[in-house]
Amino acid sequence: MEFLHSCPEFERMLVRAGIVLIKYWFSLSDEEQERRFQARMKDPTKRWNLSAMDVQSRSRWAEYSRAKDEMFAVTDIKQAPWYVVNAEDKKCARLNVIRHLLSLIPYEDLTPEPIKLPALDKTKYIRPPIERSELHPNGVPALEEMARTMWETAASHALSEVEGAVQRVKRAEKIFLRAESRSRPRRMEGAALYSVRSPSRAEDSTSCEYASSALAAMMRSAVAIR
Repeated sequence: MEFLHSCPEFERMLVRAGIVLIKYWFSLSDEEQERRFQARMKDPTKRWNLSAMDVQSRSRWAEYSRAKDEMFAVTDIKQAPWYVVNAEDKKCARLNVIRHLLSLIPYEDLTPEPIKLPALDKTKYIRPPIERSELHPNGVPALEEMARTMWETAASHALSEVEGAVQRVKRAEKIFLRAESRSRPRRMEGAALYSVRSPSRAEDSTSCEYASSALAAMMRSAVAIR
């Protein structure tokens, strides 16, 4: 029973903290609840909405109802009252809750301003017969074909980008290795150490350009694949 003592105080604390706490209880008659149970049992498309807890509740219907009434007696406080919704009609119940919820929470009306449509152009124009167009009997396969074509095109572009990036990385690697070998002292046969000139700025910029383009290509490829 600790919950029944702690819950009201916890809800008051939430309200004092500035939290908007709104509680709804959708109420059904026994007859309507039974009708919905039977409909879910008979209709396979609705059976997923029948949980194991729902099945067990039938044998504990009186206990659940008594527990709900006791919970209401304790938690229906002034700071956060319960709003009981007549849910015999699902659509009406949901619309009523939406309207009531909007009346409790301040909000800004963002309804667009009315638009004045210009006069329709009635210039005489004879369109070509629709029979000349290639019509698809079903729109879904056409969309699937379009999606598959777009995916194949994107995959092809991504593959070509990856291949190009690999080639650019290899070329950049060769330039880096060549520059490194030129800047390293080499021993000549029968002679002392000779230092070789450092790579020029043009070669350095070319190496950086190749490396940057390779990295950019890899990023574009990753985005395209995703």
